[in-house]
Amino acid sequence: MASLHLQAHRVSSFMPQSIMVRWQPPPPGTLNGELTGYKLRYRKGLRRADAIEISTTQLFQLID
Repeated sequence: MASLHLQAHRVSSFMPQSIMVRWQPPPPGTLNGELTGYKLRYRKGLRRADAIEISTTQLFQLID
C-alpha cells in the first residue's frame, strides 16, 4: 500500500462538528496498477461498530 500525504482541518466557519480531509495521490511509480479510488475509514465513537467507510475518487472529503 502506498502512503499518502494527508491533511485534515476543522471547518469551523460553517460547521464546527466537521473536518475536511485532503490528500495527494501516491507518487508515480509506486502503484502496482491503475488507481481507481480511495477508501476512508474512521470512527465517530470508540467502538469498532461505530466505523464508517467512504469510497471516493476525489482528493478531498468533508466528514461531518
